[in-house]
Amino acid sequence: MAACFLVLATVTGCSEEPGTEPDAGDPDPADTGDAGSSDVDEPEDTGPDDDADVEEPEPTCDDINCSSTEVCYHGSCFDTCDSDLDCPAEGELCNAGRCVAEDCSDLDCEEGTECFRGRCYEECARSSDCDTGGGITCEDGACVPLDDQCEGIECYQVRCPDGQTTTVTGTVKMPSGELPVAEATVFVPTEELEELPEGATCDDCDDMITGEALVQNQAGTDGKFELPNFPVAEDVPLVVQLGKWRREVEVPEVDPCTSTELDSEYTRLPKNQDEGNMPRLAIATGNCDNLECLTRDIGIDEDEFTTDDGDGAVHLFHGNGASSFAGGDQYTDGEDWWIDADQMLEYDVFLHSCECSENPEPIDNDLTRLAFETFLNQGGRAFVSHYQYTWYKYGTPALQDIAEWDGPGFSGSGVVEVDTSHDGGQEMEDWLNEVNALDGSGQMSINNPRYSVSWVDETLTQDWLVYVQEQLPNYFSAEMPLGTTAGEDACGRAVFSDLHVSSGSSQPFPNGCVGNPGDLDNQEKALAYMLFDLSGCDAPECEPVGCEEVKGECGIHPDTCGGTIDCGECCAGIGDRCESDGECCDGLSCNMDIEECEQ
Repeated sequence: MAACFLVLATVTGCSEEPGTEPDAGDPDPADTGDAGSSDVDEPEDTGPDDDADVEEPEPTCDDINCSSTEVCYHGSCFDTCDSDLDCPAEGELCNAGRCVAEDCSDLDCEEGTECFRGRCYEECARSSDCDTGGGITCEDGACVPLDDQCEGIECYQVRCPDGQTTTVTGTVKMPSGELPVAEATVFVPTEELEELPEGATCDDCDDMITGEALVQNQAGTDGKFELPNFPVAEDVPLVVQLGKWRREVEVPEVDPCTSTELDSEYTRLPKNQDEGNMPRLAIATGNCDNLECLTRDIGIDEDEFTTDDGDGAVHLFHGNGASSFAGGDQYTDGEDWWIDADQMLEYDVFLHSCECSENPEPIDNDLTRLAFETFLNQGGRAFVSHYQYTWYKYGTPALQDIAEWDGPGFSGSGVVEVDTSHDGGQEMEDWLNEVNALDGSGQMSINNPRYSVSWVDETLTQDWLVYVQEQLPNYFSAEMPLGTTAGEDACGRAVFSDLHVSSGSSQPFPNGCVGNPGDLDNQEKALAYMLFDLSGCDAPECEPVGCEEVKGECGIHPDTCGGTIDCGECCAGIGDRCESDGECCDGLSCNMDIEECEQ
């Protein structure tokens, strides 16, 4: 490798390597001709001996024959390269078309220059000292082109040839790893993640994405994502996040300049709090529905289900269903809990299972009605099943206005379809088709349908599932405070569904749940989608970078959002290799002897 390597500085020559012996053919300046005599008087010292101080000529490439895979630079041969992949030696990278040692161990930079990532650059104290050309700044005492700068994990983003990129793909899954999750955010953080707020809040989704993403993208409705320009290093951090569902994993080193698909073990949401962050769920039991079983079946570990005195992410309360765990711990009675808004606000989502009949008594007091609406208005999400429409029908005057609850009653079977008149409905239909929950006509048959709603205020609510024949809503939502719009000024959300998970059970948890986690029928798949839609939030859209934000401000770069951005031709700087056609940009000329651009 070279003993001297100067770029973006005025070249005055390379000093001789320390310890170089005089040529055997040169006379010894101390030799007087009387070999071995020690009695000869020393000549008077009249100053420096000109012959002894003659500098060696600057190394050139005139007499150097490099191999076909090397390029000569200042008297030494370097392996040529187009990308980091072309430099197989450990600790080397591709810089200015040559393989150089990243730690500068192969360089002895001249006075007035500094080494940065394997190259010698003009020395500087501030960016204004770097007047060689545009796109250059002072970095660690060296005038470094923006294209050569990096920090931390960014330094492991490999420069690939021919516009290729190192890409990681995958599918965001529910905690069980079975079903996809729509529109989660996936990113590589460069900083430590910040703590997420606890309980009902009106925090914007953008504010919950922390860690200063190096690359970021949003999964599609089918859960699929791709991250271009992924760092090629061991144990790269990767975050998968949907609202307060957040999991950070470490991805083993991937092959550079290719696409690698990650297993769902790296891309699923957390099963427990040891794996990551989870929203806090409060579930009231009912004799005619088991919403606690739905949350278990999406993959949440059973150890996360506790009483409100426990430290689990899911707290069970007694409605008129199960009242204890199989281990014997008793649930707190729901009526004693939801009378206090401060207690409700400790949770993100409130789920109330059907109790088999219309029972307004639990909310038949002003404190409970007000606490429920306060919870919703301050960011809480409520999911109520069938007869739990009492929370709306007998709630505050505002909540009573959203619908009329005099539907035709029960039926042995029914058919629903998705209301695709709004973007959210279209996304739900796409997801249900992805998981094969709809038939070929876009409809789904459900068991034991209920017809509780005869009318909804369309200015305050949004239909999601509608009975095909009766044209009555089966599932609808209302943004809170009422009259606000999702993604803008809305904070919480009130949801109603006439779908059931099962016939319900009074058996202690988890004995009342049938089947294995992850095994969901079509009806349960629809409910699972609703749950993640309810507990998540509108994911922030990735904003592609502009050319003024990319290094070098030229060439084709990843836009950090899954695409690329074309910033035009990259002109050569002083010391850069000539283009293949022997030309340079910015008025520089090509010296073909060393294949470099120069003034």
